[in-house]
Amino acid sequence: TLGCTNVICSDKTGTLTQNEMTVNHLWMVTGEMTVTGEGYEPKGEILDGETAVTVRKSGALQLLLGGAALCSNAKLLPPEEGKERYTVLGDPTEACLGVVARKGEMDMERLFQSFPRIMELPFDSVRKRMATIHQLREPFEGSSRIAFVKGAPKEVMELCSSCYEGSAARPIEESDRIRIMEANDQYASEGLRVLAVAYRTLRKDDTSLPASIREYTPENVERELTFLGLVAMQDPPRSEVR
Repeated sequence: TLGCTNVICSDKTGTLTQNEMTVNHLWMVTGEMTVTGEGYEPKGEILDGETAVTVRKSGALQLLLGGAALCSNAKLLPPEEGKERYTVLGDPTEACLGVVARKGEMDMERLFQSFPRIMELPFDSVRKRMATIHQLREPFEGSSRIAFVKGAPKEVMELCSSCYEGSAARPIEESDRIRIMEANDQYASEGLRVLAVAYRTLRKDDTSLPASIREYTPENVERELTFLGLVAMQDPPRSEVR
């Protein structure tokens, strides 16, 4: 393959192809879910065992998928006229987060309207994560602002003081941390790429935060996080490839 970028490659025939990362597993402290479908086409299901699950049925899944999609910059583009394949603008890893959110029946337009982004703390290779800060249309956990963080599982988990289970956050225990890293290591051994997703509500009365949002930094925002889950993905060969 020649002339590759991180998104689009030109093959020997001159045809533009894409590195179509696909989410195939979601992991939360309540258990694992599998994801069907391949590539960027938002067709497939999220399965808890043999039961299809959507964001309407699970608040925890809604937070995980919504947080992952919001803490991303890629855009999914529908097929052009006469073509079948979806394409993306941005990082393939981030693109598949929007795809799995749609498989969970997330209303993406409503999501971005309800959580408008007001700031980004970009990814860097030292802390191995990024964060986005959003103004909430409706208060959550008594706060009108929320930060979503995604990145390397170990680095994100170490910043978590709680985890989301069922319909509420609870203090994270050492047994939770062990299970998180065991799940991460299992996915990694299967050649999957894994991201952790977490959040923190940013209350006005939180004295650990500066008064001005312009003074927000990774050091004062990315702390006392609530762990939401792991997203495991791969770049599989398409079904028509033998």
